[in-house]
Amino acid sequence: IKKRRIRCVGNAAERFEEDALRMLRAIRFAVRLRFTIEEETRKAMIEKAPLLQYVSKERIADELTKTLLCQDCSGLEEVGSTGLCPWISPRLGKISPDFEAPRRVAPEKGLRWAAFLHPLGSSQARAVLSELKFDTATIRRATHLLEFLRAAMPQEDRAMRFFLHELGTDDFMALCQLKRATGLLSEEEERQMAALFERQKEACVTLKQLAVSGRDLLAAGAKTGKELGETLEKLLCVVMEEPQMNQRDRLLAYFREHLKA
Repeated sequence: IKKRRIRCVGNAAERFEEDALRMLRAIRFAVRLRFTIEEETRKAMIEKAPLLQYVSKERIADELTKTLLCQDCSGLEEVGSTGLCPWISPRLGKISPDFEAPRRVAPEKGLRWAAFLHPLGSSQARAVLSELKFDTATIRRATHLLEFLRAAMPQEDRAMRFFLHELGTDDFMALCQLKRATGLLSEEEERQMAALFERQKEACVTLKQLAVSGRDLLAAGAKTGKELGETLEKLLCVVMEEPQMNQRDRLLAYFREHLKA
């Protein structure tokens, strides 16, 4: 403890043969405690890295997630330098993850995994997370952010409303963090995005926020089925163009004048 080192009790190779997950656990302790890994222990990790393929994917995912969620996950690069990546997933052996980006975003599960796996792209990241048996919500959150990682950011209010409709209001600031962490957004641009978002975060960008419902439109003479959904979407576009239109009476009047068959 005084030397701030992580080492195995006795022979490190034997300890890893008993349970290969200990290699990832050693990295987690080093990251969380800001310790270094003792040299003989590290050599044994490099030698025994292939044993990780026999550990259940759920245990690997849990251990890696705990490491990623450390407040400052500096030191995560040991996962790569000890040769563990290909044995976590073959895809991580072909395209290395980003060991720096996760510490630059908030310690939120889906966001940090998105930062970690962003070099793979959304599709390959989804494959890795699925292989590691992650829950649907985490996979959806991480891959959704990655789908928008290289999207052009809105520069004015109207564009912001349509962007939030596509992305989702809850994901916007997380996306800004991810872009900043991966070098796609400057600090000044992030501040500008935050200010633009603040002006529009209460805007109507989803059908749930629309001042009329499908029932209202049916009562006003709208057709049922697919056409009803299309009509609601058209009204939402009207409101995103002109936010002041999001009033029940105004939307019903617009429907009767422009959309009713």
